[in-house]
Amino acid sequence: MSSARSDVNPEFCGHLRSYCGAAKSPSCTATSNNTDRVLTLSIKTMKKTMAKSRPTRSDIQRQAILDAASLLFIEKGFGGTNFNDIADAVGMTRTALYYYFRSKEAMLESLTTAVTKRAGDLIAEVIQQEDLSPDEALRQLILHHAGLVLQHPLQFRVAERSESSLPEELR
Repeated sequence: MSSARSDVNPEFCGHLRSYCGAAKSPSCTATSNNTDRVLTLSIKTMKKTMAKSRPTRSDIQRQAILDAASLLFIEKGFGGTNFNDIADAVGMTRTALYYYFRSKEAMLESLTTAVTKRAGDLIAEVIQQEDLSPDEALRQLILHHAGLVLQHPLQFRVAERSESSLPEELR
């Protein structure tokens, strides 16, 4: 599907390119000359992208389990929480819970891995900015980390309180 239109808003092209995976994607490009904007979009790519952005029922259930586990790990501690507690909190059987997670350790890993990886990525981003003074780099690290903690308070509390229960490579 290809069309040449002069009335296509350049800002819209930018948003669409971002949505489709930026300029690196050959199936979604926005180019311009003095009079025309050409927008080419692969419907197939758009459908795949949209499908990935919508959580499935399984994704929603998995997140509900992680939310319940977070609260229980904070309230009772990791050692004081058992699989039945988590199953009861989400209204499912222990057997059904095993469909989503093989153990409460797997839940703990899932809760902490994404947020600690993001913290590491933020550190790497600041370190790569060679033009920053040491004071400014430290300021940026603190601001980024504080923002991350504020966005994911439960995950950080779980990670902090249950660090000793994590596998050695994740501590």
